[in-house]
Amino acid sequence: MARIEGDSLSEYFGPRVTCEDLPLPEVGGTVPGTVINDGNNGGPSLDVLFDPKLSACRQEKSWGQLSRSVEWGTRYFTGGLGKLMMTDQYEVWICAKGDSCSPAGDMMCYVFNERLKKFEPLALNSRLHFV
Repeated sequence: MARIEGDSLSEYFGPRVTCEDLPLPEVGGTVPGTVINDGNNGGPSLDVLFDPKLSACRQEKSWGQLSRSVEWGTRYFTGGLGKLMMTDQYEVWICAKGDSCSPAGDMMCYVFNERLKKFEPLALNSRLHFV
């Protein structure tokens, strides 16, 4: 695996890991105050994946800190959003083992907001099946 530098990794993610075939859950919600389906051209909407019960979760590390972590690929996993991507806003996800919001044996997943340069909570991997 190549060492990734900087806080924006969107150019590193292509078709290898995507959500294109991910079945969308029937029940979902949005994080209060977050607009994530604007400009999605009528395609599948990322907001159905958000779990509002986890809206207070935070991933405080930057892309740069995570990519330099010795736990990259063992604790932190990432990929592209495929058809759920909103160019220049939501393009990639990251799931973290041992996150304060994830129960034992599960991972908390976040999307990276390219405009705000921060992670936003998405849902548990047991619901998303990203990893």
